[in-house]
Amino acid sequence: MARVYPDLVSRDAAGKVISVHYHELVPMLLNEVQRQAEQAQQQAEQVQKQANQIRRLNAKIAQDQVERASFEQRLSAERASFERRLSSLERTLTVRDRNQRLAAALESLATPTPDR
Repeated sequence: MARVYPDLVSRDAAGKVISVHYHELVPMLLNEVQRQAEQAQQQAEQVQKQANQIRRLNAKIAQDQVERASFEQRLSAERASFERRLSSLERTLTVRDRNQRLAAALESLATPTPDR
């Protein structure tokens, strides 16, 4: 006690502790208990705030996952549509190229050449 709170003890002429002023210790202890209670209240409030924040973030994550799944479905549908249109365009270009070669071949047959 004398090392921690030297003002709470009385000493004799030789410096030996002869008494402890316990009545002065009560307010100090009460003050410390009140400080710790306030600190515990602040920590409880902080924990509650963090728990609320975690709930909001979890809800946001769930919402984002739903939106992502919806987006992936739309993207998949768009990809399939694009692939169908691309395939159709490729067929059209193949037919057009074939028709142009046929027209060129027919034209070359229809055009008289000097050696015929």
